[in-house]
Amino acid sequence: MKDSVEVMSYLNKYASQIASKYNVHACTDITGFGFMGHLYEMVSSSHVSARVHHKEIPLIKGAKEFAGMGIIPSGAYRNRKYMEGKYLFGDFVEQNIKDIMFDPQTSGGLLISADKADAYKMISDLENIKTSCSIVGEVTKKQDYFIYVD
Repeated sequence: MKDSVEVMSYLNKYASQIASKYNVHACTDITGFGFMGHLYEMVSSSHVSARVHHKEIPLIKGAKEFAGMGIIPSGAYRNRKYMEGKYLFGDFVEQNIKDIMFDPQTSGGLLISADKADAYKMISDLENIKTSCSIVGEVTKKQDYFIYVD
């Protein structure tokens, strides 16, 4: 619980200040629509698709275990229903990870789309301010689904 409170208390302000130094195409805070809903809004409005590497997504300590016990907010199921037909999960993505990706956060992190060259520099700057971050995927040309998760 302590880790969750710490993550939610840390303002996205610092990360957004760093991101503003780079060639960012889109940025959103992950809130009520969950990771998948916010990513869908980003890619669909740009007429592209995204490939997400689920093992690269930073998770709050314990999130995977709680999701595995079925402790999922009802909003996650509404988000998943809204997203039907817009995404495809690979065979090896565990159910608890799928649930987490639709989880409606009240204080989630930032989802940033940036040029590849800038992304690595931005990661370095974010790590310097002790912000949990990673490159979780890439944008691709528009395909059958808006989001592919492997």
